[in-house]
Amino acid sequence: MRLIRKTVPENCEIALFGDIHLGSVACYEKGVQQVANWVRGSKNRFWAGMGDTIEAITTDDKRYQATGKKDIVPMKQAKAAVEMLSPIADRGLAYLSGNHEFALHRVGDFGEAMAEELEVPYGGRACKVALRSKRGLMFKMYLCHPSRVTLPSGAKDHEQRIANRKASLKRLLANKAADCLLMAMGHVHQLLVVEPARKLSLYDDGAELKQAYTGLGDGRAQRIDPDARYYCATGSFYRSQVLGEDVYSETFGYDPVELGYIVVTIRDGALAGVREAVV
Repeated sequence: MRLIRKTVPENCEIALFGDIHLGSVACYEKGVQQVANWVRGSKNRFWAGMGDTIEAITTDDKRYQATGKKDIVPMKQAKAAVEMLSPIADRGLAYLSGNHEFALHRVGDFGEAMAEELEVPYGGRACKVALRSKRGLMFKMYLCHPSRVTLPSGAKDHEQRIANRKASLKRLLANKAADCLLMAMGHVHQLLVVEPARKLSLYDDGAELKQAYTGLGDGRAQRIDPDARYYCATGSFYRSQVLGEDVYSETFGYDPVELGYIVVTIRDGALAGVREAVV
């Protein structure tokens, strides 16, 4: 766990994106360029990298496939990743390492090395980012890239499958940090947002009954109710199908997923919304 503090404008937007898998033929580089262009499109836009920026699978790895690679050398992949992200490096809030980079820990920390080259705070596999304005703390984000985690979705109905994934996402994240208003996870290659629960409650004012609804919590509180937070899975840029190639997702029978990232909106020093951005 790392603790990161960053000062940003009270009106800004933040892109949370990762699982780029640069070096794989399945990497959708045009989508990454879309994110970079979006960040550069306004002086008040920032980003955080959610891990697995590079494929980092060597020829002696059981996941290695003879096809499906643009460049099998992790060092070259890392260099290309730095070149790709350098135009927006000055807007970086945090840079996480994923399980693909971590698989090469015996030779070095590729995630940390890329973060240092970009001069973006290194978040490791999990970090908290305290977002501050000139007036003080606005709220905290919990960002992570776990290993061996999936979002079960066993159901016959499409809507129920989405609901099951969202419930799994919330369950996996809810207890990791009590003081974070937004909790985000990479690795799962899903693009999901769980909004704060809107629950009806009744009360009286001494004369008649009134109604109220729960919503987003106080971002400066030491403990934020789990139902009063945002949860999100930050998507990927790894295509599930590529013409002329046998990619990992087809080999293991995975369904297609939306490619994209998460956009966090801050207005007047408060978290105003979290949305999915499909590329």
